[in-house]
Amino acid sequence: MSRSYSGMAHVPFPIKLSARITSDTVAYDILRGKPELGPTEVSAAAWFTDSRAARHTVQEDSAAVADGVLTLLSWPNEGHLLEYYR
Repeated sequence: MSRSYSGMAHVPFPIKLSARITSDTVAYDILRGKPELGPTEVSAAAWFTDSRAARHTVQEDSAAVADGVLTLLSWPNEGHLLEYYR
């Protein structure tokens, strides 16, 4: 299951999320009973499938909700996104 999200602002290219939550994410840890950490910097490759992601980080803020996890991702800098224009 692959999903693309572009948020509220227009993003002129698809940002493809990984189909599975990987062990490199805070969300993964929360699903396995570990405590929430608040905003945490993780590799963008933990969330996104493009080849550029491994060179960048995202800010992950994940919280337990009902029987799942709600995650907000943001970029501490836009380098990952700007590589789409090169």
